[in-house]
Amino acid sequence: KTTFRLTMHPDENGKVWSWVSEREPLPETRTVTARRVETGPFDFMEIFWSYHEVPGGTRPWLAVAGCRGDAEAGGLALLCTDPPDARRILTWPAAPGPDGRLELRVALARGGRPEPFPLDGGAELSWLEAYVPLGAGLLGMGLTDDGASEAGPRARAAVAGVLDEVLPPARAEAARRAWLRLADEAPVEPLATGSGWGVLEALCGGFHLPGTPFDASVLAEPQRPWAELVRTGRFPEGAAGAPPGPSLVAPHWRDLLETAPPGPLTEYHLGVAQWHAGDRAQAVRSWERSLREAETGWVLRALAVGDIEFGHSHRAADRYLAAVRRAPEALLPALAREAVPALLAVGRDGDVAGIVAELPPGAREEAELSIARYAAERQEAAAQPIGESAPRPALAPQQ
Repeated sequence: KTTFRLTMHPDENGKVWSWVSEREPLPETRTVTARRVETGPFDFMEIFWSYHEVPGGTRPWLAVAGCRGDAEAGGLALLCTDPPDARRILTWPAAPGPDGRLELRVALARGGRPEPFPLDGGAELSWLEAYVPLGAGLLGMGLTDDGASEAGPRARAAVAGVLDEVLPPARAEAARRAWLRLADEAPVEPLATGSGWGVLEALCGGFHLPGTPFDASVLAEPQRPWAELVRTGRFPEGAAGAPPGPSLVAPHWRDLLETAPPGPLTEYHLGVAQWHAGDRAQAVRSWERSLREAETGWVLRALAVGDIEFGHSHRAADRYLAAVRRAPEALLPALAREAVPALLAVGRDGDVAGIVAELPPGAREEAELSIARYAAERQEAAAQPIGESAPRPALAPQQ
């Protein structure tokens, strides 16, 4: 059983919502139960997951049941033609939005949770979803299966029969193929607008996408330097000391950076792209060129990551400390998460104390816990010393 607290960012009125959840997986029954211990903004919330092995070719569907105040049950079944090798995570809204629309959010997933899903250039995934109302009679049979009752399998078989009658698999697949012919038609009414990162990719590739239009007006400040790189072949260096912004690491962006005139930000982003591609030595060389032109905290941090990768723990500690001294206040807590363990690994406890003293209260407590954990691990390993080492943080590009 796991108990954990979730805290949201402040809303538009500055209100911060927080609640405590409890989750208990039972591998022997392939079920998971969850509930809110401290309910926060919810009146209550109890969740039950049940996992079943089904024969190959079984049609996937999902039923959601509700019960109104007069106890009259009703529900909705979701049918889909699933994309291959992917699971879908659905977020069901509690009520329609202000415009009367009921929006169901769908994310492709692996391993049962949302995460980036790989899609090669030129590849596509498509599926069709249909929604069928379910009456009280079907829902009353019980759609869950506790392993000891036959009600669950009977209910699932009954629902599957109704769905096959209302929307046979062949008809659903034909509807999907018919929709694909319209996928590249310009929308009559846009319901959502893509991000500036999509605008960048369309700009860089010279794509004309009437079916999924990306309006250049959504280009925001983080994307503007990259748009200029596409248009002029030069990455703008910006104001001295300004944070570098997100890095793009796909091969076509790396090629553009390789051929752009050198500059401290250009070399920094090129190094991140090279690191992501596995060319660690070239990445370090790019960051060293950047450092010669401008000694910034983010380049020092990147070089410290490289030093740890190549086993130079003392030099990594020096560079982390220099990065902390140059970091904007807003970046200090994130940088301290990496710098503190690296400094502790080479016995720089005094420097660690100096960093912790400069942190805001929440980040200071986190650093103190890190110090306590490291001290316990060092004491445990004292009987069998294995030499100094430091953790290897990962560079995390935007895309």
